[in-house]
Amino acid sequence: MNRALPDAELDDYVDRLARRIATFDAAAIATAKQLIGKRQPTPAEAELAKSFGAIRALLRGEPAQRIAALLRERADGSLAPAELDLPQLYGQ
Repeated sequence: MNRALPDAELDDYVDRLARRIATFDAAAIATAKQLIGKRQPTPAEAELAKSFGAIRALLRGEPAQRIAALLRERADGSLAPAELDLPQLYGQ
């Protein structure tokens, strides 16, 4: 869990999040669905290695490189602020 919201804000937050996820690279979403769909509650080391390999491959792709460049530009050359301010830096 990375966030707690009052009940009154939950529906709006989930709606904005779903709309933002819908703009993500299709290959990244498909990979995430494939990896998450097969995951056991506590993934085995081999599953984790497969996940990390898939993430590394996606990060080398053009969509991820384009997004990283945009974030660096908006965050004054560093990706560190993106961890906490991704919606603000990348856009809703």
